[in-house]
Amino acid sequence: MTDEAQLSKRLLWVLRNGAVKEGIPIRYNGYVPVPAILNHPKFARDLNFRKLIEIVEKDEKKRFELRHNNKGFWEIRADDFHSMFNVAGWHPFLSYYNANPINKYLQFERMFMQRFNAIARSHVYLEAYVNNSNYYGKNNVKKIDFKCTTSSKKFSKDEDSVKHEQLVQDINRSNKSLRGKVEDIIDYIESDEQQLLQKESLNALHNCEPGQELCFMFKQHKMNDETLSSAYKRIEACLKDELRPLMGVELQPFGSTVSGLALKGSDIDLHIKLLNNTRTTKNSTKQAFNRLEIILQRSNNFNEVIPIRNARVPIIKCKHNPTGFRLDINLACSNGVHNTKFMRDLLQFDNRIHELILFLEIWAKQLQIISRGNMTSHCLNTLVLFYLQQPQSNQLAVLPAVKDLQENIPENLIMGVNYAYQLQEKISQIPLELTTSKLIEGFFKFYRCFEFEEMLISPYLGKAILLDKYKKGLFKFPAYDAQRCAVAAASNKSVTPIQLANRSVCVQDAFALSHNVGKAISQLHLEYFRKCLNLACDVYEDVAISTDAQRYEALLYGIIERLAQSVNINFVFPKQTLEVGADQKILN
Repeated sequence: MTDEAQLSKRLLWVLRNGAVKEGIPIRYNGYVPVPAILNHPKFARDLNFRKLIEIVEKDEKKRFELRHNNKGFWEIRADDFHSMFNVAGWHPFLSYYNANPINKYLQFERMFMQRFNAIARSHVYLEAYVNNSNYYGKNNVKKIDFKCTTSSKKFSKDEDSVKHEQLVQDINRSNKSLRGKVEDIIDYIESDEQQLLQKESLNALHNCEPGQELCFMFKQHKMNDETLSSAYKRIEACLKDELRPLMGVELQPFGSTVSGLALKGSDIDLHIKLLNNTRTTKNSTKQAFNRLEIILQRSNNFNEVIPIRNARVPIIKCKHNPTGFRLDINLACSNGVHNTKFMRDLLQFDNRIHELILFLEIWAKQLQIISRGNMTSHCLNTLVLFYLQQPQSNQLAVLPAVKDLQENIPENLIMGVNYAYQLQEKISQIPLELTTSKLIEGFFKFYRCFEFEEMLISPYLGKAILLDKYKKGLFKFPAYDAQRCAVAAASNKSVTPIQLANRSVCVQDAFALSHNVGKAISQLHLEYFRKCLNLACDVYEDVAISTDAQRYEALLYGIIERLAQSVNINFVFPKQTLEVGADQKILN
């Protein structure tokens, strides 16, 4: 047998019977992602995409089907399955009937994925029972107690056993997730770069005058404005030169590098507006996206070019070689540009708001609350905005609702979304006694007991809406309905409603009301966020901590030690030598 024939035989076995066993993802229709095959240890050494195509084309029996799916990715499946004659004598449910009853529910997915793909049937008849008692009575099954596989507890119904097992697994998964998170944080802060930053931050905290703690600390964590401005000018010049084939573009930076919240190591977010299109369509944007990718791939000024096409807003990630800055470029959505303008103006209105958000960004980054696949900086900023809209302990709200900022001023419609606002005449001066430290404390205490799972946070309205009431249509939201119609008319396509189903956190964008900026936060991440909020509140309630310098040190470094203790990791921050004038002192 030739090598190619052996490869074909192995491939056929995996697609028909072995995908689940080999850990290869398989869809309900039998298709398997081609990269999963090519990267698998059984195929990685002697199979590539070109050889795969040859195997498919040379197969005289046409047993393979290779296709591009609707997302543009290659998939393959075995096109002719085993006949009933070939599997005669095999009972697909035999292992299910013989299984321990408490484990049988675990076998369904495996059984259907591995076995039913081997039977040339377009449908299967199943009989439904109201509950297992009916099944047991009709099939003469002996009544038994159901024992949870994760504990010794017994149940009279197997569904109760399953619920208990899932609860235990969720708790274990939460603890495992927390331990993994703590280990990642420790690895991060023990890097040479972070050790140096920690030493500089602690020096700044302990050497500054009272009231200047944040100012000195920000100098250590925040990106230098002059360095950032100089780097962006070089990046802008390179991009304009490289993008001349696109026949007219406008570069619109946004995000933290524009709002004044850029920390060291931040990426630069960039929206590229196509000027030659009077009406940007989905196809024109897609074509420009593909051309931009090719241009960047061929450029000597950019590398590590990674297109991410399936995101809500498709982006191209790349690195600018001369400056070392990383970029996130999008062509499809300018919402970030307008949100950033609002945030920048808000931060300039009162320096305490700037300090509040910048400190929380540092805190959330240090504890990895902000990370890929979790909370975003935009979500955190929106949570701060909503917090400032709420009255606190006999104090009036610092900020009004966004809808109030838009009253009696001309609209600024961008693709159906009104980004108009007025700050100067609609925001009262923040009382002098409300210090940044008190604002930080208020944020932690406000969200510590907030029922995220039950509420839709709406900065536009300046209040939280009961999710159950909203989903049942009992809450009327005319502005949201009107905006959906306006966006649909501007884009000439239907607008997806705000994503609320199966979401642990629902935070409405302040302007684009169909966007849930907290949708990526899982229940495990929410539990971790709450744990960090509780530990932060403990810092403010600790009578042994009396100065802001001590509080900020405990918030940035002490919480990590407490998290480590909670998962039985023995960790304390390395002792730092702090310079105090000409003297030296050791701090734990």
